Amino acid sequence: MTVADALADVASCVTSVITSMSGNPILMAFLGIGLVGAAAGLFSVLKHSAR
Repeated sequence: MTVADALADVASCVTSVITSMSGNPILMAFLGIGLVGAAAGLFSVLKHSAR
């Protein structure tokens, strides 16, 4: 097994997870809530560092 094979397997796994999540609105809501929370935290950190 080479590095290229391992990366192809990882990409295939990520693709299948994204495909299954996009078919399920509840999972997409959890993902969206997590992304909004992460963005708000990053914005807060950047806001405090700009002072």
